[in-house]
Amino acid sequence: MTGDSTTARGRPANERWDGGMVNGGWKPRPGAWPIGDLQWIARMSDKARATARGTSDGYIYPCPVDRRCLGALELDAITFQTLAIGAHDDADLVRVVANASPALREGRYAFEPSIFRALATWLRSLWNPRRAG
Repeated sequence: MTGDSTTARGRPANERWDGGMVNGGWKPRPGAWPIGDLQWIARMSDKARATARGTSDGYIYPCPVDRRCLGALELDAITFQTLAIGAHDDADLVRVVANASPALREGRYAFEPSIFRALATWLRSLWNPRRAG
């Protein structure tokens, strides 16, 4: 590992606003890193800002998981990118996304970053075993 892989506190360098350098390349925050109660938003916002700057180091915005998250938020990629660029910190990002997202405002937001976990949840909701008396 190179010297830029961790912060002074021993945490991965990408566990901060706008991602960071890990093993010689830029990386967004981990997908499981929540901001408030919102998963994937930290990673997606890092990638959205980096893409706008042309510094995404091969990370794709919006990737398929980003698109699912955006669909759950009921926002398009350009709108989210504009919000991410204009936000000053994570608290501001959550505030502006909550104001812009019809799904969040109306309590309909439901997002699971893992397609497999989402599929398992959906399948469990369909399976309703009948119990013999």
